[in-house]
This record gives sequence, structure tokens and C-alpha cells, in this order.
Amino acid sequence: MVIDAVSKNMPCYRCLYQSASEGALNCSDTGIAAPVVGAIGALQALETLKLIVGIGESLAGYLLTFDARYMDWRKLKLPQNPDCEACADFRGGFTDAGG
Repeated sequence: MVIDAVSKNMPCYRCLYQSASEGALNCSDTGIAAPVVGAIGALQALETLKLIVGIGESLAGYLLTFDARYMDWRKLKLPQNPDCEACADFRGGFTDAGG
């Protein structure tokens, strides 16, 4: 999931996981293999570079899922939840550079 903090209409983590607990989960406890973590980390780094440099089409606003068992990728459009408190806080404190 890529979040472009410049956009007011961008969904956030809480839009995706509204009822997520504050408890931290780690990859070894949830059964995620180490090579998968490395592959996803490399993709996150690439998406960051694309946003900074302004090249290509960003995955911002999409959720990219990977099933390593079947080597299957899925790209899902993620809408912003209009009732998301985290987004409401962000939108309330957001100021455009243009005024």
C-alpha cells in the first residue's frame, strides 16, 4: 500500500484496517517468509523513488497483494473511507502551498 501524503483524497492504513488493534504483529508470528519481506521491501523502495523523482505510475491509492505460494499478484483500488478518523485528522490539518 502506497500513501501519497500530498493528496487529501488518499486512503490511509486505517481506511484499510478500520478495526485494527494497537498491538504490533511481526512477520515471524504471522507466518510470512523472510524472502517475501525482502521482495515487498524492494517494491516499497522502488515506489518511493518513483514518487520522489516523479516517474511512472504510482501505486498510491491501490493495495498490491502478493500470494507467494502461487506467485500471484493482485492490484486493488482502495477508496478512502469517508468516516475514517485518521483521514479526517489529516484533512483538518492539511494546508495547500497555494493557499
